[in-house]
Order: sequence, then structure tokens, then C-alpha cells
Amino acid sequence: MGRHHFVSIAFNNSIRSNTGISIVFPSGAGTTPAKGKLVHRNADGVQVSEKEVIIPPNGQLVGMISELLPDSLKASPVINGSLEISFDAEVGVVALQFALNQTLEENVLPSMSGTVPTP
Repeated sequence: MGRHHFVSIAFNNSIRSNTGISIVFPSGAGTTPAKGKLVHRNADGVQVSEKEVIIPPNGQLVGMISELLPDSLKASPVINGSLEISFDAEVGVVALQFALNQTLEENVLPSMSGTVPTP
């Protein structure tokens, strides 16, 4: 939990890689929403895009980086670098990198079926 987070991010459709982000704002009833922004910087540290976000009390923002930062894809079809996450209240952040750079193979083990004997 914190107000500022930094996450390494990547998106490349040709190798089917993407970063999933979840930002949660666990708060008590009756509190105001958490206001924040997502700032994408490329590997050189140059700012690529910025997006303001609002999360309601006890709410969350979940998505793939390619969906959350469409402005970053205007400059290049590949996203890499870091994401600065800043809010006016404490939020929790989880990031997962998904990648699939080879074709999945078929299951070679036959499935087992039949009846289970009773004692």
C-alpha cells in the first residue's frame, strides 16, 4: 500500500506479451474516491503518455497495459519502459507480465475415464 508505485511494463503483439495491472483502493464507507494518474515512460525515461484515473471507495482498476494506455500505442506499436502510479490516497498495486512466444502443444496424455469401484 502506498501513494506512489513504479512498475516495469511491456506490450508486444507480435510475441503476444502484455502486462496486466490491478490497482485497488480499499477504504471505509463514505470516503471520497482516490484520484490518481498513470505516467508511462519509455526505457530512456522520456514521458510517452499520461492518464488521469479515479477509483471509487472499495473499488479497483483492472486491465491490460495495452487497454489502459491507448495513447502510448499511437507513438509505437510496442510499449516498454515503466509506469509511474501516483494517487492522493494509499492504493495497492499488482502487475503481472503475460507472454506466449510459442505455440501451445496438444495434450499427449489420454484422459482417464471409467467407473470407480466401490468397496
